Amino acid sequence: MSSNKILNIITLGLVLFGLIFFVVGAVIGAVENKKKKRCTEEVAAVVIENRTVRSTSGNHGRSVTYSPVFRYTYNGNEYETQTGYSSSPAVFSVGEKTTLFVDPDSPSSIFCPRLKVGKILSIVFGIIGAFFIIVPVIVNIALRKHI
Repeated sequence: MSSNKILNIITLGLVLFGLIFFVVGAVIGAVENKKKKRCTEEVAAVVIENRTVRSTSGNHGRSVTYSPVFRYTYNGNEYETQTGYSSSPAVFSVGEKTTLFVDPDSPSSIFCPRLKVGKILSIVFGIIGAFFIIVPVIVNIALRKHI
């Protein structure tokens, strides 16, 4: 197999890897934007609990993060909703007041402007994806001149 062919295969593999990251970042961003657009009703909320989220990974690694549970009233009904995000340390203190936005069609669905996890993940995945798309192509072009 020629050097150019090997270089092209490696480049293609890295670009595909980058595309996967880029698409995941775009999907996370789209989901966040969709939630933000649906959740239009502003409500005052209080954090009533930071639920412990335990996870394990390889090599017996264990982590503990905290997911805030909010209590708020919308259209005369009281709701308690846990976000889908957790962090360590906790972003909110129990008893802390904050502003949320609820989906008027599904008031237990919330958007919390202070939780930036989705936006950060979208950006990080997008940057990693772009890196693995752009850099291998540039390296491929530069190396072709020398092979």
